[in-house]
Amino acid sequence: MVQERKLMNFLVALVTLTELVLIVLISENAWQVLCRGPIDPTFILVPPKSAAATPILNGFVALLVQLFFARKVQTQAIWIWANMTLPWVIVMLGLLQFAASIGTTVLYVQTPQKSFEITATKPTVIVQLSGSLACDALIMFCMIGILLHSQPNTALRLSQRLLSGFLINVIENSALTTVCVALNLAFAVAEPRDYTHLAFQNVIGGL
Repeated sequence: MVQERKLMNFLVALVTLTELVLIVLISENAWQVLCRGPIDPTFILVPPKSAAATPILNGFVALLVQLFFARKVQTQAIWIWANMTLPWVIVMLGLLQFAASIGTTVLYVQTPQKSFEITATKPTVIVQLSGSLACDALIMFCMIGILLHSQPNTALRLSQRLLSGFLINVIENSALTTVCVALNLAFAVAEPRDYTHLAFQNVIGGL
């Protein structure tokens, strides 16, 4: 129990630190596009060098969250097949999207900035977003199933109300995240050049 709590504190601190770094990088990108872009259009077309770290950091944060929920499914799922199978599926999907985020960063670094086009990273971005979408949807259904099973087995009315509140919160947050990831993937496939999918990716990072 103590080790679990220490691990949780470490995970929260690591996610918070990574998100702070992401906020700094996103702010720099926004400054370049919104403030320097009107003066020199090349700042809009060519992202700054620091933008290379954004995909891998987003993938890392997503992986940490997915590993957390994989552990929750493993410890709280009441079905034996779910305990043995679903957490590993979540882990594998999380590792897939993280590996794709590393690939996106590698492609970005290898492409000369003067000739950079966002379509150069389209294949790895699609793999990353597809993996995240599948993983988030699986986590959503697993957590809803766990809460739905726990609610009828709780005798106290106050506990039932708390579980109902948790269930509503899980449905709202997970559904919102899944929809945003789906829109992110749709924009990345349909029109990667207008950076709309990057905006959705930053929104997802804040959820």
